[in-house]
Amino acid sequence: MHSDISFFDKKPTGSLANVLSSDVEAIRLSVTEQFPKILMYACTLIVSALYMLITSPRLTAIGVSVAPVIGLIASVLGKVVGRVARKMQLQLGVALGVATENLASVRCVKAFGHEALVSDKYEAEVEEAFLLARYEVFIHKIWNALNMLAGGCATILVLREAGRDVLDGKLTGGQLLAFAVYGVTAGQSVNEALNAFQHAKASAAKATTALRMLDDESARVASAAEEEEALLLATAQKPPEGKAAANVSVRDVFFAYEARESLDTGGRSHALEGLSFELAADRVTALVGPSGCGKSTMLQLLLRFYHPTSGVIIVGGADLSTLPNEWVRNNIGIVAQEPTIFRATIRENIAFGARQSSVRAASRSCSASRTTNDMPIEVVTEDGLEMGGQSATAGGAEATDELDLKIQQAAVAANAHDFIMEAGGYDVAVGEHGTTLSGGQRQRIAIARSLLRDPALLLLDEATASLDANSERIVQEALEGLSAGRAMFIVAHRLATIKAADEIIVLERGRLLERGTHEVLAASNGLYSKLSMLQRLDIGSSNEISSPALISSHVASVTRERAASRP
Repeated sequence: MHSDISFFDKKPTGSLANVLSSDVEAIRLSVTEQFPKILMYACTLIVSALYMLITSPRLTAIGVSVAPVIGLIASVLGKVVGRVARKMQLQLGVALGVATENLASVRCVKAFGHEALVSDKYEAEVEEAFLLARYEVFIHKIWNALNMLAGGCATILVLREAGRDVLDGKLTGGQLLAFAVYGVTAGQSVNEALNAFQHAKASAAKATTALRMLDDESARVASAAEEEEALLLATAQKPPEGKAAANVSVRDVFFAYEARESLDTGGRSHALEGLSFELAADRVTALVGPSGCGKSTMLQLLLRFYHPTSGVIIVGGADLSTLPNEWVRNNIGIVAQEPTIFRATIRENIAFGARQSSVRAASRSCSASRTTNDMPIEVVTEDGLEMGGQSATAGGAEATDELDLKIQQAAVAANAHDFIMEAGGYDVAVGEHGTTLSGGQRQRIAIARSLLRDPALLLLDEATASLDANSERIVQEALEGLSAGRAMFIVAHRLATIKAADEIIVLERGRLLERGTHEVLAASNGLYSKLSMLQRLDIGSSNEISSPALISSHVASVTRERAASRP
């Protein structure tokens, strides 16, 4: 979870889930089951071989003569098993990805009646994994058969020579019997050890991808943390505080995605090209433009999910890339178009936005409250002081009460408190992804979550785009006045929602095209004016919004006209 967003862009969810489940299970099986078996049978083999060597070194040498053949078989077929096991594990990740994606989208699947189509797709992926698993079993059987054949040949040679030794008086019948018993024990030990080795080899192959990915990513995260610490020491910049943290300057920023198709940027090499603007405390700045112009990309740069390809983002006089990660997360909040709601209580969903210090304090209080009064406990505070017994519980309770108060204050500010109380209070559980809540309710909880952290910069990404008129009005009321003491940066398609913004920035194909207030831009006969007329803001019908397809069509025509007018 400490990895960059780019890591999750490149790795499908199913593959990551498979790493955390079956790949880790494969490692557990190798460590807890197969390696102990190999060790046990190896010890048995050594004891049996020693007795055989004492009884008849010549017969022992004949029996061991097939060892190179068995080793060659293990080397060749072991590589085949490893390749097949890795392919099977990757295929299981694909199948799990299909299942995860469609289970998360089950309402869409049912709405379009594609249950059979989705099931067939999943079954096809599982069938592919099953065929690979069956092929792996087949290789194991071939391996076992060849081992038994080699062992049988060794047994025939040993018995023939042993019979001659008995006839020549070199070996007694009792010695032959004992040699045969230990020979059988040694043969069984070799066979069982090879079986365990086969399974360990397959498990190791399955886990190789997981271990390599985890090791590489852990090393990369550790290296990034060291670089960040070194950069902080080198710059020696103090993170901005108060309103200064809300002053943002984007200076000549270019950005290109590393692992995305040209479709994301309309065939352009850069998603953003030479973008410059400022954000300030107590001001609302809006960003508008056609789909694919770079609006969401700009938000992700401000959240420091990505770093600019060139250019710089200055926050409170400091380079955003040099600020501590915890400071960035505490001072920059986001409300997305589709808010993430966890399968938990309303209180827990809002509390997810609390600063880390508040969460740690509340966690200590929960641990303290679970401890009975007659059991001494010790809680180490952030000041390094130890508290014991009831005092720890009392201190923790104060932390919890303070967090609960902040949660309610954030809910009130987000116009969410009333509907929460009507629904049964803050401890009411919501369904997965908040399915028991309406779109407007989910959005207000998301706003409360961001406000709980009291960010200096609040980002709104199409926060009301998917809401009906009434829900949009309620959310808009919740957003009014939130710019006091902080900067608000709003991305919007519905121009009615940003009509009162202090400044509106218009993007086209990743470039800044226009900027100004609604009145100035609407009178400029530019792209914003065309969009404004299209959405009929000029005659006050702010709720009569044109379709995205119509807007995109009009933007395309404006672009063609502008290109044609250029010399």
